[in-house]
Amino acid sequence: MSELGLTRRVHFVGWVARECIADQYRSADIFVTATTWEGMPNTVLEAMACGLPIVGTQAPGLHELVSNGLNGYLVPMKDPDALAEALALLIENGYERRRMGRQSRKLAEREFAWEYIAAQYVKVYEQVIR
Repeated sequence: MSELGLTRRVHFVGWVARECIADQYRSADIFVTATTWEGMPNTVLEAMACGLPIVGTQAPGLHELVSNGLNGYLVPMKDPDALAEALALLIENGYERRRMGRQSRKLAEREFAWEYIAAQYVKVYEQVIR
C-alpha cells in the first residue's frame, strides 16, 4: 500500500469483534464494497445506520439500499476505474460525503429499521389470511 501512497487514507484492520464494529464504521468516512453478488448485505445496512455514504457495485441487492447520487454511488461490477472515480468524488467533496452519509442514516432509520420491517411482515401476513 505504501508504494501506492494509500497508507494515510486506507486502513485494513482485519477481524473486528462484534461489539466494536459500530465504532469501526463511525471512524470511517466512506463505505466501499466491490462485491459481484449480494442478497441484502448486512455490511451495507450497518454502514448506512452509522451514517456513511456508500460506494458499491451494481450487484444484485445493492439497488435496494443505495440510490445513486442520494446516499452513494453504484458503479458497474468489475470496473475498478469507475469505482476509483466514485471514491474520488466523495474524497474530494466533504459536503457531498456528509450529505450522502446523512441520507444513508435516514434511509436506514426509515426503511430498514427492525420495527418498520416487522410492520411490513405483519401487513403481508394480514393480507394472506384475509
